[in-house]
Amino acid sequence: MKGVVRQMDHLGRVVIPKEMRDSLNMKEGDPIDIYLQKSSICIEKCKQHCTICGSMIEDKLVEVEGVHICKECIKKVVQISKEGVKSEQ
Repeated sequence: MKGVVRQMDHLGRVVIPKEMRDSLNMKEGDPIDIYLQKSSICIEKCKQHCTICGSMIEDKLVEVEGVHICKECIKKVVQISKEGVKSEQ
């Protein structure tokens, strides 16, 4: 895909071309990563990751009230919770 020149508005906003958003399956409201790399501003679709361990294997992530947790961490939390309930009895 060719580069595109866009104008920045007075608030610093730039519209990402629809073709580019579509090619990355970016939708309104999706989180994006914006970072500096040498003299460039980079914009990437935010990669989902486990809030606890940082795992980025998307098919193993579960969203719980807006927080992503991998299935392995869920198992650990459930186990710790069960152990806590036993010790309270």
